Amino acid sequence: MPALVLLNGMPAVGKSTLAYRLIQRRPMALNLDIDIIRHQIGHWLSRPTEAGLASRAMARSMAEIHLSAGFDVVVPQFLGRPGFIGELADVARSAGASFSHILLETSLEQAVEMFERRQAESNKPDSCRRRPPAQRQRSATAGS
Repeated sequence: MPALVLLNGMPAVGKSTLAYRLIQRRPMALNLDIDIIRHQIGHWLSRPTEAGLASRAMARSMAEIHLSAGFDVVVPQFLGRPGFIGELADVARSAGASFSHILLETSLEQAVEMFERRQAESNKPDSCRRRPPAQRQRSATAGS
């Protein structure tokens, strides 16, 4: 049975890293990062509400297609409102998949440290926080 796994938590808590690790262990699993979808929408910064709604609608459709084909979907996303969590659960149910909502937590001090480190990395020209950890490591050593 395919699975939809929602990794929820504050920014910089490790959702993207864990999502990457999960899909490496699940053949044909999809890492469905809604932030990446949103960033593909032109002028999304000037229309953040519309872009957010559009990217979530696309993510629901993509998840349903992939789950219906029998493959797992991992969604790393901070969701503070329960509405979209319910929508993802509905998508899983309609595709005959299981649904898991995993909340990643950390201490306030660690969250601040991770967030600051991520911000510092994102200021580097060749850095992209959404790349898989192994690719980030290669990029960091390539410049030395």
